[in-house]
Amino acid sequence: MTYHQLTEPERYLISQLRKAGRGVAEIAGILGRHRSTIYRECRRNATQHIARGLTVYCPSKAQQQRNGRSRRSRRCSDPVISCSGVTFSRRHK
Repeated sequence: MTYHQLTEPERYLISQLRKAGRGVAEIAGILGRHRSTIYRECRRNATQHIARGLTVYCPSKAQQQRNGRSRRSRRCSDPVISCSGVTFSRRHK
């Protein structure tokens, strides 16, 4: 099995399904992912809703954090490597 990060549409689907009261295992089955992946995603990217005192999954926050991690990734330190669909080229001196 190969590793694939969750996509932005998957994150928004997780949010919708959580709001609809679906469980982690059920969401994992719908997305074809392991339940621990969904559980970890929801736990890492939960936001405290101050007015209601609830903890909710925030897909936009999750995507922002993912984008930040990919920019800081050591795999992106070589300018020839493609990161997030953007390919960089080396500058010639």
